[in-house]
Amino acid sequence: MDAQGREALRHELDRMYSAGEDVEHLVEADAAFHDVIAAAAGNAVLRSLIASLSTGTARARIWHGVTDRDALELARAEHTRIYDAVVAGDPELASAASALHIASNEKWLREHLGSSDDLPLDADGERPPDSTNLP
Repeated sequence: MDAQGREALRHELDRMYSAGEDVEHLVEADAAFHDVIAAAAGNAVLRSLIASLSTGTARARIWHGVTDRDALELARAEHTRIYDAVVAGDPELASAASALHIASNEKWLREHLGSSDDLPLDADGERPPDSTNLP
């Protein structure tokens, strides 16, 4: 990542810290942090995928932050580890820190969403028709 990318990444990390207990602000900065990384990779598909995941999980991440205040500090700590690895120019450490971050979020989502909660929603926020009952 070039100097401009590292500066943008630092800006989003700083926003996460300045959010304090404002969960929505932190989630916004979190999504922007990941967008900076995806943009630096130069992979439009990855960037689109991350944006889609961020948008699709925003409410769950806000709920997580509201119901578990430790989640805010954990998010900041995980992003700091990713940032530090990127700035150090250590792709293996950045990858490991990112994998840990993803795994901790996946674990929380699995623990707090029921089996029917993982169905995709259409553009209106409705569940799609049950295709298993088609003739």
